[in-house]
Amino acid sequence: MGILLAFLGIAILFLLCRPVISLVHELGHATAGRLLSGQPVTVFVGSYGQVEDSLKLPLGRTSRLYVRWNLLKWSGGLCKFNDPLHGLAGFLMILAGPTMPVVVATVLVWWAFKYDANDLLRVWSLFLLILAVPSMLWNLVASSSLVLLADGSHTTNDGNQLRILWQRRRWPAAYTQALLDYYEGHYATAAPVLVHHLNLPFNQEDNIRMALSALIQTNEYEQAREILEKYGNRYQPTANDLVNQGVIKAHFNELTEAFSCYDQALALAPDNHFALNNRGYTYIRAKRYAESVADFRQALAIDSEFAYAHANLGLSLIMLDQATEGLECIHRSLALDDTNSYAYRNLGIYHLQRGELSEAQQQLDRAWQLDPHTDLLSDYRRQLQDLMEGASNCRAIVPSS
Repeated sequence: MGILLAFLGIAILFLLCRPVISLVHELGHATAGRLLSGQPVTVFVGSYGQVEDSLKLPLGRTSRLYVRWNLLKWSGGLCKFNDPLHGLAGFLMILAGPTMPVVVATVLVWWAFKYDANDLLRVWSLFLLILAVPSMLWNLVASSSLVLLADGSHTTNDGNQLRILWQRRRWPAAYTQALLDYYEGHYATAAPVLVHHLNLPFNQEDNIRMALSALIQTNEYEQAREILEKYGNRYQPTANDLVNQGVIKAHFNELTEAFSCYDQALALAPDNHFALNNRGYTYIRAKRYAESVADFRQALAIDSEFAYAHANLGLSLIMLDQATEGLECIHRSLALDDTNSYAYRNLGIYHLQRGELSEAQQQLDRAWQLDPHTDLLSDYRRQLQDLMEGASNCRAIVPSS
């Protein structure tokens, strides 16, 4: 009986080797990323970005770890860095993943045998080391095979990422700087350089994506549409790519095409709150307010601190004569982000509908100061100006008593 229990224990420990190696692998990436970049990381163990059916754990104040509950459904892991990998730091951040399990297993074997740990622990530490070594080699051999992530995008293994970093050392300095500018949010600086390098023979898919995103962020919709028409067939769109395409279509009032883009994005990634928010906003443009409310509520169920969705939900509710809740949503948006021009614009619309022209002007002017490119803001300011001029003319012709 004792021998049977021992074998059972060894079998269980052997089966635990794979998830332990996966966990240590991703934590190796994460630890190196936090130490070398100082930026937050998001780690998935047992999946390629699956949030559902995963245990969410904090890794410090800003980083997160998602561990899939069901060990039978485990399928690898993923560590997402905020910034693009480059230089020696990028090499070390990638290398830390596959090498960390070997380091940990080696230390565990040394400790177990040096300090006479029990037989099960010594056997398991050997199993762990024996499996960690081929796992490291497998991950370090470059493979161009694409791995489908939960958000619809693709990635490759660590070895291929290292190969790409090695190739990047020959990229033009201006292009490398544009990548850094893009990920730091300096879209106006990055956009023209990314557009200039669209025909480079490397990194073209990501370059197209980043160029489109940067142009949208800087309100260069005409150029974004031209690039989409010219280069759209050169890459396989992810959910986020389809959202950006929908934003471009909606800007030019091509609402049917925009809805199609958002629907495709949600088919790829049902929990993409950006797709839900933008589809909801396009419903507002189409005056389909009840449908927009459903999308905004679903987006907020995924991310309760999504300021734009709160502001948009508020506008939809106001349009449905549910002003009390609508105003609460808008003020919630401002509590989360007091530079949200859409929230102030929506307050201006509320006062404009009520004929409170002075209050409407105050809110619309505040939105204009924050972002004069806010959608439809110019139209509402023009409408307000017409109403104020009309009211002034009426007062001018009323005879004094």
